[in-house]
Amino acid sequence: MRISKLLSELRPSIRLLIVADGRIHFGPSDDGFTLLELLTILTPEGSHPWVSLDITTARRDGDPLTCNCTRNDNFRFDGDLFLKGEFDEVWLFGDKDEDDPPLDDSEVEAVLEFMNKGGGVFATGDHESIGAAMCGKLPRVSSMRKWFFRQAKSLELKAPGQEDATRLDTLREGLDLGFQVDDQSDAVPQEIRPKFFLIDDGKGAKPHPLLEDESGFAITVLPDHMHEGECMVPTNLESTFPCKGEQCDEYPIDSNMNPPARLAPQVVAISTSASGYMRIIGKSIPPVEPRSFVSMVAYDGDLVGVGRVAVDSSFHHFIDINLRGRGASSPQRRGFFDEHGNPTKDYITFTKFYNNLVRWLSPKTFRAQMYEVLLADLRFNTFLIEDLRPIPAPSLRDYVYAGVLTRKAITERLSDTEAIQCVLSLISGMPAEIRRPVESLINPWLPSSLTSSALNLLLNADFFLNAYLGAAMLALTNKLPLDQHEALQTLGKTAVERTSALSSIVNSGVGPVSSILARALQQSSERINSLSQGLSNVAP
Repeated sequence: MRISKLLSELRPSIRLLIVADGRIHFGPSDDGFTLLELLTILTPEGSHPWVSLDITTARRDGDPLTCNCTRNDNFRFDGDLFLKGEFDEVWLFGDKDEDDPPLDDSEVEAVLEFMNKGGGVFATGDHESIGAAMCGKLPRVSSMRKWFFRQAKSLELKAPGQEDATRLDTLREGLDLGFQVDDQSDAVPQEIRPKFFLIDDGKGAKPHPLLEDESGFAITVLPDHMHEGECMVPTNLESTFPCKGEQCDEYPIDSNMNPPARLAPQVVAISTSASGYMRIIGKSIPPVEPRSFVSMVAYDGDLVGVGRVAVDSSFHHFIDINLRGRGASSPQRRGFFDEHGNPTKDYITFTKFYNNLVRWLSPKTFRAQMYEVLLADLRFNTFLIEDLRPIPAPSLRDYVYAGVLTRKAITERLSDTEAIQCVLSLISGMPAEIRRPVESLINPWLPSSLTSSALNLLLNADFFLNAYLGAAMLALTNKLPLDQHEALQTLGKTAVERTSALSSIVNSGVGPVSSILARALQQSSERINSLSQGLSNVAP
């Protein structure tokens, strides 16, 4: 995608820190345990058209290979680089296990403070306790995945093994008959089953935003591997961790739940361990016992004022031996590239997942800026430049009409899920008494305890979504000149001035319509209660 002048001047930057240890590195190597392909995918400007991406790479230990890191200096989370607050999200690729030294308590506290300030965290390892050294003590991360094997506190928390019948084997048969290790390096992916969330109380469904593909459908494939780890939803949400001299909740209480309760992580997808009998010379590996397992879990900390978290069952969904076939014993294993070096359809799907991860984990304040820039770009670089004209005193009908067009523009460029997330971002700064009733109506990813089924049955979520989008777009249409260069000058001279001015314009439209819609929700709720009371009075 060509980046317009307006976009290049306005789009915010996500500061992403990627930390690895053990065998995982970032250099050009044939060992296969490099994240070089992932960095190649994330780096192009067009991957994140409404944001720029500033990536810092670091390793926890010395690297015998060519690391190619931004920081290859025995990185610590209690060091100056991390404590200065220069990152928006952190991705952890753990390879060292439970027998290696874990993070110091001071590092755990530093990561918790980062999370509680809104920073996003992604973490993954592999089978047994691989990844436990870096991830096994971290709040939320540690309880959303099984990190320990020999040192597991209970059988239910024990991570899956490597070569026994209960391993989690997602290999799918590839080029040759039967199953072999190199099947992880061919172009045949594993199937995953995303969890779907109901829209409008059953009138439709969407996958989690992490698993929506480039066409707006669910992502249903990932690279395969012969022994993955396992994610989970914790049953105990009561843990606390030291933080700034006191104890902080691992999972904060959401006072908007009825009754108030701790917000739990959610399953995003499950996978199937169903590989057949694998022959490896010199080893006797039993056939796997087929079963399904949780492969991805996410925690929407936005709802309780902390950062988001996502965990994945295996770093093999990201490294080169799976994506590129580097390190495979046969040159025919090219990963997800054909004989001409072109990426396959599945490879394109994986790139969408990685980019979804970047945007979903970014802090709430960042996403607000991103969606404001998205709306401004759509105003000037789509059919909206001709289809919408200034309306000095728009009516609710005008807002809805403009919103229908705006939502169409977002869906054509991205997806309808992005349209919903855009509105959720637009209202994120509203007082809770206004925001939460609307969220319960339009946010399909909320826990069921935060939704109002009676209102959802009688009210149209699309009406609210369109009204908010239209209010924001009409504010931009009314206050910015048609010429992009003039629009930039109107917003200000510096990036800070322009960001602030753009936000003020969008909020000037969203604020009034939010008050109108909040009153409509209140009146609807009162009428429902009155009707319910009336029916109870006449009931036999």
